[in-house]
Amino acid sequence: MLLPQIPVEIQHQQVLGCLGATGKQRIDRDLLDQVNEMILLGKSLLQPAAAVAQVRVSPAGDTVYLSGAAFHLPDLSQWLKGCSVASVAAVTVGETIEKEVERLFHRGLATRAVILDAVGTAAAEGAANQVVKLLARQMRIRGLFPTPRLGPGYRGLKMDYLPLFLEMAGGEQIAVTCNNFFQMNPVKSLCFMVGWSSEQQKEQVKCDFCHQANCQFRAVRTEGESGVVF
Repeated sequence: MLLPQIPVEIQHQQVLGCLGATGKQRIDRDLLDQVNEMILLGKSLLQPAAAVAQVRVSPAGDTVYLSGAAFHLPDLSQWLKGCSVASVAAVTVGETIEKEVERLFHRGLATRAVILDAVGTAAAEGAANQVVKLLARQMRIRGLFPTPRLGPGYRGLKMDYLPLFLEMAGGEQIAVTCNNFFQMNPVKSLCFMVGWSSEQQKEQVKCDFCHQANCQFRAVRTEGESGVVF
């Protein structure tokens, strides 16, 4: 399934979180104005799109089979119990925003470049959340509920799996690739899987099964399917 246009909302709190700020810090007014300015610029540069494929899931102990491919996932197999199907997605906000970040750096506007880069990071995360919400509405009709997002680089899932995940998702449809060092192109892209279970899981966001409690990017739940704020 190809999703050529994804609505993405970006809040300044999300961008500040990507910049390392916490909710307890006092934010300088000038910085906040620059963040809001870069959000407006970023929105004009975003090209959010996704490619999604539905695959069969067969958990077997510490091994999970996805469309016949075996994955040794001792830390994550518990999240896929009761799942017979999963969605593998590749999501990107395009390369235009990263090109503008490079241009700003070359002009000596480092602060604006760093902020715009954070806008791109927040946008990619927001696009991924929107994809999960869309899929969740469709799967709810079948009485199925989402697991947390699971993807290469997340706890318990090696980056080595990224090329296979991209292949399963159909990342080539939106020109999302990775190199031999598992760096994605465009940079502001994500690749992940969501399992679908007949039982609603208490944990619905990826940070629920991560032990890094003090991570600056840690998400908290809001209303809605897998919705997060920073």
